[in-house]
Amino acid sequence: FLNPRQLEYPVHFLLGGGAALNPSGSLGVALVPEELELLRQYLAQGGLLFIAGSRPYLASPVADLRQVAPPNSRLIQIPFDHPLYRAAYRFEGGFPGEVDRPAASPAPPWYYPAATGPREAHMLPDGNSPLGLWGVEWQGELVVLLSDLGLFVDWEPDVPIAEADAPNAPTKLVRLEAAANVVVYALARPNGLSRWRSQPAWSARP
Repeated sequence: FLNPRQLEYPVHFLLGGGAALNPSGSLGVALVPEELELLRQYLAQGGLLFIAGSRPYLASPVADLRQVAPPNSRLIQIPFDHPLYRAAYRFEGGFPGEVDRPAASPAPPWYYPAATGPREAHMLPDGNSPLGLWGVEWQGELVVLLSDLGLFVDWEPDVPIAEADAPNAPTKLVRLEAAANVVVYALARPNGLSRWRSQPAWSARP
């Protein structure tokens, strides 16, 4: 994240996959100071960053996000009634892979349960249930999304979804619909980076 032109795009995707080692030898994302500064500017001016990967991968960027997120922002588990789940397609029960959630208990600010420790083990007793969508919220809008749902596995154009007899076709299609929701939410936010063009002359009403 070092090119200033990246500040112009309404949404960026950081797809980390599994527990990959970064150059420092630890799991997850390692951003250099120059990247952190650009990311700070990007989020403050309305950009949306989608980060996906395994739990170990997602645990590392939370500390960086806390440093660069706009003032008064907070890290939350995204509720199922959030506009993100209705931006293009309706996902009443969350995106594919999300599970019913128990009543939320009070948690420290910027708490994210992907990190290891006794508290996390208590909240995730089976160790297998996905955490679902979490995000950094600022002024009522999401500026960062964190996902361990593996949605991006089916975002690659390697397997055509037109093959109706393919066993994974329905799942692939639903995950692509979830991706559409993320993009539409990023483009349609009032405070986002989308360029709203003026109405063409031929569509103006007298």
